[in-house]
Amino acid sequence: MSSYLANYLVFGTQDCIHHEPLTLLEQALQAGITCVQLREKGPKSLQENKRIEFAKECQALCQQYQVPFFVNDDLALAIAVNADGIHVGQEDISVEQIRKHAPKLLIGLSVHTKAQVERAIKQKVDYVGIGPIYETTTKKDGIQSSPDFLKEICQQYSQLPVVAIGGIDGENQHALRQMGASGIAVVSAITKQYDIVSAVNQIKE
Repeated sequence: MSSYLANYLVFGTQDCIHHEPLTLLEQALQAGITCVQLREKGPKSLQENKRIEFAKECQALCQQYQVPFFVNDDLALAIAVNADGIHVGQEDISVEQIRKHAPKLLIGLSVHTKAQVERAIKQKVDYVGIGPIYETTTKKDGIQSSPDFLKEICQQYSQLPVVAIGGIDGENQHALRQMGASGIAVVSAITKQYDIVSAVNQIKE
């Protein structure tokens, strides 16, 4: 059921260095990305109507390739573009509020402690995100996690789909999968590369 999490691209227009964002997305989908999350945040990100239009175009591409499309921390946008899911952090809108307004949305939740994991299980989220596992330049304000914590959670809660994120590349992704991660989420490992197909192939399961 959680196989869609295997090769997970998180991106926004602000992350795309060498390619037009939609070109990058389509190349990544063609190469085998299995899940996409739009994280349109930061000083160079799109706002208001442009954000909605771009999200609709992303959703349309994902539908074309039969890949789930998530929106990061923006319930109104997720509803407006008929997204498949939403990913939120501990300080964002609550799981209960999401279920109240959009009961069909898949929900991913970032977790940093065992208590948060246990609460996520009780809330029946669709997956949890753990990270940043390694140092990352994408999200500098993130609470640092570790491979050891990832391994502990994967072993103790083996039925819970877990996505690892943060500083992951072709060199270290295999070890994280062996620890039990259901999926590997990346930003820079794809968005900062010239050859998108090669970049996806390096992080693919």
